[in-house]
Amino acid sequence: MARYPSVKLVKARADRVSGALDDFSVLTDDGESLGARRLLLSYGVSDQMPDIPGFAECWGKSIVPCPYCDGFEVAGQHWGLVWSGPQAMHAVSLFHDWTDRLTLFADGHEISADERAELARRNVPVVDGRVAEIGHVDGQISAVNLDTGRAVAVDVLFAHPRNRPSANLHETLGLEVVDTPAGIALKVDERRETSVSGIYAAGDLANPMASVTLASSHGAMAAIFAQQSMLV
Repeated sequence: MARYPSVKLVKARADRVSGALDDFSVLTDDGESLGARRLLLSYGVSDQMPDIPGFAECWGKSIVPCPYCDGFEVAGQHWGLVWSGPQAMHAVSLFHDWTDRLTLFADGHEISADERAELARRNVPVVDGRVAEIGHVDGQISAVNLDTGRAVAVDVLFAHPRNRPSANLHETLGLEVVDTPAGIALKVDERRETSVSGIYAAGDLANPMASVTLASSHGAMAAIFAQQSMLV
């Protein structure tokens, strides 16, 4: 990017943002003040790991959130799914495109009689009790250990811990957010503009469906609309 005369790479953290449309100011942690007519926020999100021994060590390896990202590699194996709410029922129907061996872990949540009946119809066993520990070897899951003393062997575990923005600039700017099953996301319109005129957002920060492809396309959209908004 250094070959573009209009691009300046700053190796610093943005500590504070102030101003309004056509006159924003960004203060970095090394004291530099940068001016801008438009802002594009894209600082991503952080996954909030549950306090379960072994979970973080397996995250992204054998505990994953998305079958579209990792399903092919583990197709036909024994999958586990941690109940995260009614949306888990959709995941159950979805997962059958990859495997017919699926176990659902209630993890202490209430699952209705109707939902249990539907799971039984699909031959999906429900394991009650809270997940107490993840047995693993170098991040490869071997078993889900429950507070009941039971251990259930699975090859891969699908779980959906919530995430949160990796910084809090949106809070100081008063930007509107939406609370999704995945976590907090910035509210944007079809142009990727936030609730404050002149501030745009892209990537996982403004899209609960985490995807590199979508993040890239939304970044391009935000940049295009930001540039077009400055045309005279």
